[in-house]
Amino acid sequence: MKKGIEKLSVMRALAAKIRMSLNELISCSLKTFWRAIMDNKGVSGVFVAISIVPIIGIIGMATDVSRAYIVKQRLGTALDAATLAGGRNFFEDDRSEQIQKYFEANFPTGFMGATVEGPFELSADGERLASDHVYDPSDTVLRLTARANIDTLFMRIFGNKDMSVPVSSEVTRETVLLDVVMALDVSGSMNTEDVGGGSRIEAAKTAADDLVDILFGDNDTNSLLKIGLVPWSGSVNITQSGTRYGFEKTSSDPDVWAAIPEDEKFTTSPVIGSPDNPYEVQYYRYDPGAVTYNSSKKWYELRDWNATGNSNSTFVLKNYSSKIDDVYYAHNAPDVPLLAEPEDDWNGCVYARYARQTEWDVDEKETWNDTDAIADAADIYDGPVTVNGVSWPGWYPMGDETHGSRCEMSVLNGEWSWRDDGYYRNYKCTTCPRYGITPLQSQKKVIVDAIEDIEISGGSYYTNIPIGLAWAWRTLSPGQPFNQATVLPENTNFTQARAIILLTDGANTRRGADAYNKAITDRDSRLKKVAANIKDDDIIIYTIQFAQSSGSLGDLLTEVASSNKHYFFAPDKESLQLVFKQIANELSNLRLSR
Repeated sequence: MKKGIEKLSVMRALAAKIRMSLNELISCSLKTFWRAIMDNKGVSGVFVAISIVPIIGIIGMATDVSRAYIVKQRLGTALDAATLAGGRNFFEDDRSEQIQKYFEANFPTGFMGATVEGPFELSADGERLASDHVYDPSDTVLRLTARANIDTLFMRIFGNKDMSVPVSSEVTRETVLLDVVMALDVSGSMNTEDVGGGSRIEAAKTAADDLVDILFGDNDTNSLLKIGLVPWSGSVNITQSGTRYGFEKTSSDPDVWAAIPEDEKFTTSPVIGSPDNPYEVQYYRYDPGAVTYNSSKKWYELRDWNATGNSNSTFVLKNYSSKIDDVYYAHNAPDVPLLAEPEDDWNGCVYARYARQTEWDVDEKETWNDTDAIADAADIYDGPVTVNGVSWPGWYPMGDETHGSRCEMSVLNGEWSWRDDGYYRNYKCTTCPRYGITPLQSQKKVIVDAIEDIEISGGSYYTNIPIGLAWAWRTLSPGQPFNQATVLPENTNFTQARAIILLTDGANTRRGADAYNKAITDRDSRLKKVAANIKDDDIIIYTIQFAQSSGSLGDLLTEVASSNKHYFFAPDKESLQLVFKQIANELSNLRLSR
């Protein structure tokens, strides 16, 4: 900026010297012409007079051209700044105001006596666009033009009273090595009707489609761009979207499936680090025939299943006894290691990883909700980890609310019911979302189809924000359990952006089966810890509070986001679409293309 000011000062001084020299030349020439006449040198005087005319014209033209050059340079700089500002606000309502603001800041009114027409936005055909023009998500180029008119000082002698200086500029949105995951809330409240009509989930799907259209543009594929999708509620379905365990699709009908052979339902693999650092488990069961009912505390004591050997036991996983040497990989969840063979009717959800290191005392219910559990929660980390000496090489398949007897790791904090077969069970397992994770990929149609497929049908869907954010992180990260993320080689000149877009319409709620043995009380703290680890991994987090105006939720999501500017409140469908468009535009790399 300082060099530009110095250059402008030099040009102004030069123009002043030219005008001074011209005045002196004219004055001198007139005096010479007059002396020639007075000395009766008529012929010489005529030739002198004739020579003055082109000299004045040449010097005058140089002066006016120099002024025009200075104006053009300043005008071009101002238009480039305005174009970049317009590009950053490509889909915003105040785009025209931002363009004008940056233009006027760089080209002051009356600069060197110039008057300006514009700046104006143009179409690809060069047609002038209205100031309130709305760009389509597939549009990638913003074009501006402006014209400055300056009065001439000397060329007007030859009939040229003014000069016109046109400039143009354009900016192209261009995505460079971008990996982004959308983590969309599919809890029951997302079926609520939106203020603008239709359900909240439909509004979220429309906005997500806009983001995909903006980032891909007219391209069906883009090797520099990868997008993933993680639907979440009380849990996350870790299977590939639109699949079922033990079955394969046989037609376009969503309910037509064929069973696959038993030996193809899953594969096994040795646990890394075993037996030196094994994953340790112990099983317990509910057995009404062998329990002691505590009437004052209102729960049933658990007995070691090995002591009774009852085959109808319901199990709760512990991690301090037996060793697990193998992990399982389901055919429709080939990336996620499982700690046990899935049941035939497994819907695709897994428990969070809670590394409890001490045996709980069934006679002291307070120990079930140990407030120190957050320190050992392996789910706040990405990938297979070891927490305080306990190895976590995978996840445990979770039963569904519709299959209560399979909630084998459910916490014992819910209502007890008497089953027809005489066994007690806990109904606190959450419903598994129907649609699974769409891993990072560069095919536009794949992500668009995955968004379109999302729907919320019956069941008890609640809000567990940490689980959604955690699996978005895993989807975005290279290595186990997913490995589709972009990995830059060493000593490269490329840059990479990674981002998570987290949308929810409600605060954290509490249910059992969220983590091993218990529901973690301080779920907000757990969310903050997950977010802190993600941000430490140089990942941008955008948070969107949709259709729910709670101030406490806003404060929480603001803290989870990468900064205050990365948190958004969208009260309705229209504002949500604008938010997704703004985020998509920020994720696009702007460069001047002309």
